[in-house]
Amino acid sequence: MRPTALLRFLLPGLVAVGAWFASDALSQFALSTTSPTISKALRLVAPATIQAPLSAPEPWGAWVAVASVLAVGAGYLFFSAVFRAGGGSAGFAAGWLAAVLAGVVAVGVPTGVQMAAAVLDRQLQAFPTPEVVDAAAFWGVVWGWLPALTATLLARAGASAVAAAPSADRPAPAGPGRRRVILVASSAVAAVLGLGALAIVTPLALDAQRAVDQAVIAESEPAAPEPVGVPIPEVAPGEWQIDPTWCTENQLAFTASTPDGAAGHRGMRITATNTSNAPCVVEGYPDLAFSDPVTNGFETSILHGDGMLTEPDAGPVRLDVAPGASVEADLSWNTLAHSDRDPAGFMHIAAYPGAVRQFVQVDTDITGGELEVTAWRAAAPAAAG
Repeated sequence: MRPTALLRFLLPGLVAVGAWFASDALSQFALSTTSPTISKALRLVAPATIQAPLSAPEPWGAWVAVASVLAVGAGYLFFSAVFRAGGGSAGFAAGWLAAVLAGVVAVGVPTGVQMAAAVLDRQLQAFPTPEVVDAAAFWGVVWGWLPALTATLLARAGASAVAAAPSADRPAPAGPGRRRVILVASSAVAAVLGLGALAIVTPLALDAQRAVDQAVIAESEPAAPEPVGVPIPEVAPGEWQIDPTWCTENQLAFTASTPDGAAGHRGMRITATNTSNAPCVVEGYPDLAFSDPVTNGFETSILHGDGMLTEPDAGPVRLDVAPGASVEADLSWNTLAHSDRDPAGFMHIAAYPGAVRQFVQVDTDITGGELEVTAWRAAAPAAAG
């Protein structure tokens, strides 16, 4: 194989690797930025792709990087060779599909191995979240056009160069089938080696990073006494205009669902049920505050609008709540860095600011920061049993 032909084969795989690492780097920046707008925009186009931190202690961080290069790059080359990615619209589509499959396999195989190990060892707390596979497929959809376009342009350039060359200088057509078999086989071997290495080094890198974090905590000076935190008022402070037809705290019972999680995001559904014998009205957004299991409050900022794991926010709507009927709202937040405080164990909730808050026991990782809540909406009717 001539060097130019080898470059045409390898370069799309290198572009896929670059897109893989770029997406993960942008997803990490989205978690650290203080701008909600930038964070939301990046979360839409840059899913997290690498399961173990590249900053893990040596040699594990470096091994994660090398294994990721092999798994994604060689995986893309394998699928693109099988699907005949290259020139034309069909070749471009084949290259894009190869990126989706390469991402899914690069994350799915190590995740499957970790799931199996967690089940066999009965360590369900180490069970990985399967949402990472969805994120990898989404990466292929959003970023996969880059290596596909690279392959298409290189194929077009190669065809033009061959057509322009004198007939005596054109490469002989003999043996293209054998050459393709060699390429497919070699990329398959490299991809399998990368996937195997990822399955082995990912949990080791995570364990090494946890050990470092725990050592830093153990070596640090004794922590100052935990602050009492902000008090949770029984009624949200402020001047509120309350409609006499609105539901009172004696008419509503609140519940909260178990939080759902996906790639650094969390969400739960809040439900308010009219337990009285009289109809009442709910309008606007719920009033929320959070405290830890010993009722020390957290500094939180409740934003109105939809989040990553919520239904679209329709805004304030006047809702007539009949006896026994329910309304619901969605709460969404991002996971924060490690905190010495226990996470929120209670949610203090009222149907609107100015009403008396009730508290509901919850199991969350909230320790402060910004949360997004939608307006109340009518709850979907329960399915008949």
